[in-house]
Amino acid sequence: ATVDAAGNLSSWRTDTFRVVSGQAIDLLFVVDDSPSMCAHAGRVLDAFDAFAGDGAIWKADFHVGVAGMGGDRPGTLRAATAGTRPWLARGDDPTALRAMADLGCDGSSDGAEAGFDAIRRALSHPGLTVTDQPCEADADCCGGAEDCPYLCTDSRCGGPNAGFLREDAQLEIVVISDGDDHSDGEVGPFTDFLKSLKGYYNANMMHLNAVVSPGPEPCTVGELAAAEVGARWAEAATQTGGMQGSICDDPLALFRDIGQACFTPKVQYFLTALAEPATIAVKVGEAACLEHWRYDAPSNSVIFDHQDPADPCSTPPEGVTIEVRYRTLCLTA
Repeated sequence: ATVDAAGNLSSWRTDTFRVVSGQAIDLLFVVDDSPSMCAHAGRVLDAFDAFAGDGAIWKADFHVGVAGMGGDRPGTLRAATAGTRPWLARGDDPTALRAMADLGCDGSSDGAEAGFDAIRRALSHPGLTVTDQPCEADADCCGGAEDCPYLCTDSRCGGPNAGFLREDAQLEIVVISDGDDHSDGEVGPFTDFLKSLKGYYNANMMHLNAVVSPGPEPCTVGELAAAEVGARWAEAATQTGGMQGSICDDPLALFRDIGQACFTPKVQYFLTALAEPATIAVKVGEAACLEHWRYDAPSNSVIFDHQDPADPCSTPPEGVTIEVRYRTLCLTA
């Protein structure tokens, strides 16, 4: 959805949202770059090649990026050519995906892969920060400070992943590893972070998908065994409703399942100012909606119940405009 806000000197405000097709998807591949992955690298790159060559998939409105788990900047999207935008969109040359996915296998140590941490870095600030500062090289950002979190990409300083994550796009994370996650902390707080990216009532807009060793013992390819069972990755996939595949099978099968998935409509719409709850009025197209939605005060958002696909006030259809009019809440000290 897109949102516009209209205001004037009175305390009334109207937020306008347009329901889009749901075919926009931000697809983040997070690849284990530890030494044990060298043995799987050829099959993984072949899967990326086949995925890039699937013309039907690329008709969707994709952002596709690849990040490693280790190295100097874990979670940083890898550009096909240094200094260029490190993710692909519809209309880009999909063959560049192989160069982005060729991470090598010396980024992290076996048994120390911190994939959860890499994903947090990839999908939070300063990694996503956008600035207007012009540049010709990385050294032009932050006055050349060595610990600068920004890079020079397409002649602008910003986080290395700036522009990748879109507010209204489906977010699909695909983890490819022959081991488990070894970040500090439990799985629950990590998946809570992921769910917060789209809003808890839009949980269907985000999934973590895992191509790992499913267990109970490490899977094998011929005489080659995976390093360890990906138990934490499997738990994260389960908690977010994601798909799971085996690193010892063809990863392409899961890539295609995700790329061809049908995306469900958005549930939650965040207002642009604090609303006085009793004054909220909702219209979907020309229909004034007195039910099938509710206001959630903690998140300052309107949530549709989506129980009846035939009722626009329950499930706003593609292309329709949603208007939320309300009196803004005046806060005093």
